[in-house]
Amino acid sequence: MRVYLSVDMEGIAGINHPGPTDPKDSRYPTSVALMVGETNAAIEGALAAGATDILVNDSHWNMYNLLPEDLHDGARVLQGQKAWSMVAGAQPLDDGRPAFDVALFVGYHARAGHGRGTIAHTYSGRPVETRLDGRATGEYGLNALVLGAWGIPVGLVAG
Repeated sequence: MRVYLSVDMEGIAGINHPGPTDPKDSRYPTSVALMVGETNAAIEGALAAGATDILVNDSHWNMYNLLPEDLHDGARVLQGQKAWSMVAGAQPLDDGRPAFDVALFVGYHARAGHGRGTIAHTYSGRPVETRLDGRATGEYGLNALVLGAWGIPVGLVAG
């Protein structure tokens, strides 16, 4: 089983304000440690479920948040700004087949315009609300749309 893991920071347990998600904030290292912990938990869960290939896409801010040396060695990590952003690395194989069997979203947060969502936004602070087929959605919905078009179902959204 091939598992694609997209990890954001604002939905990580223990992070409840945008300040510590900024690399310039003094609390950022703590946020990174929490992000690494949840990423490793997802990797361990995927391995326990039979995963044979796991790609982790660092999907927050500049996308250089996760410390590769701190991640479980059962996974590969993709970092840095990427054309496909939070779904980079999941593009179909050369023969058109899906590159992964399932996608997991960890550390995802509420969509822009959500009335009670902590750190609610969609990609940036600019959109007030994002809609897909008439329904309000966030990064999770837009990323799931792309992955679905590539034949990859989303099996988990946590945050």
